[in-house]
Amino acid sequence: MQDIKLIINEYGPLRNTELSFALMMVFTRDSNLGKSYVNYLWYYFMASFTPLVLSEFISSKFVFTEKTEDICSR
Repeated sequence: MQDIKLIINEYGPLRNTELSFALMMVFTRDSNLGKSYVNYLWYYFMASFTPLVLSEFISSKFVFTEKTEDICSR
């Protein structure tokens, strides 16, 4: 899998932050650190793509095997 990085200069409580995303992520920590802001950014980033462009983007970043293709097709 290639790294998908999001660099945030200033957004809510997030300042000069670089995030690397994975297939599954769990955000935990204290309140008011920016977990929801990261979630919103990632959602709107992914939602800004059309389905075809999103599919091409994801397939260029992740290596799918037969097993993962079977799981995704369910």
